[in-house]
Amino acid sequence: MVTLLRVVLALILIGLVVLFVRHEEWRQALWPADIEPITKGVYTGPPDAPLDEAQVEGLQQRVRDQTY
Repeated sequence: MVTLLRVVLALILIGLVVLFVRHEEWRQALWPADIEPITKGVYTGPPDAPLDEAQVEGLQQRVRDQTY
């Protein structure tokens, strides 16, 4: 009985993979191509110009607001 259940689940999984791979509209529904990468809050390197004191204080305040 357990083996039959495993076979059925495996066939369902294989069917979903085939639908995902072969049908563009399914793939677009599950993973749209126009999803923008998540870059908010990701460190991308040093800024082009040094930060002044007001910018540093603003960033420190944002960090404090998010952590407490």
